[in-house]
Amino acid sequence: MRVPVRGPRRASAGLLLAGCAVLLPACSREAPMSPAHGRAAVAPEIQQALVVAHRGLVEAFERGDVEAICDLLYPSQELLVFHPLLRGRFNSVERIRAALPAMFDAMGPATWTDVHPMVVAEGEVAWVTSDVLIEAGRLAEPFVGRGTEIWVHEDGRWRLIHGHWSTVPEERPAR
Repeated sequence: MRVPVRGPRRASAGLLLAGCAVLLPACSREAPMSPAHGRAAVAPEIQQALVVAHRGLVEAFERGDVEAICDLLYPSQELLVFHPLLRGRFNSVERIRAALPAMFDAMGPATWTDVHPMVVAEGEVAWVTSDVLIEAGRLAEPFVGRGTEIWVHEDGRWRLIHGHWSTVPEERPAR
């Protein structure tokens, strides 16, 4: 279900939606992510593993699957997640597990679309960045923002240690 775009984020949402229409064939769920500009290409096996990890996060989010999301989180004191739909700063798997059901209930079924996804890896740490569009039946308007996920590789798998998603700024300062 498409939610009408209205309010002060209308221009930003419209631009992102237009970008999605043009770029979705290039960044569909099956398409690999691009390396960040000015960086060496990420080894294909690492890139693929990160694509799988990120897509697992997206698909669990779309299903509202709290346990699948928590299974992707790095269980340490360094874990930190910021998300405006969660309304808070979460620094433990337990706090995230407790907060997610209310968020999923409030927004209903959702669709998460990435635009311009990029992956960068340095040893056992990697980050995935993208522009994000989340549409859900119970949101007043689509969530239009940017996301950065930092993943760590340990015991043969990539786990999210830091996630920060924020809305697109209404106005940018003059440069």
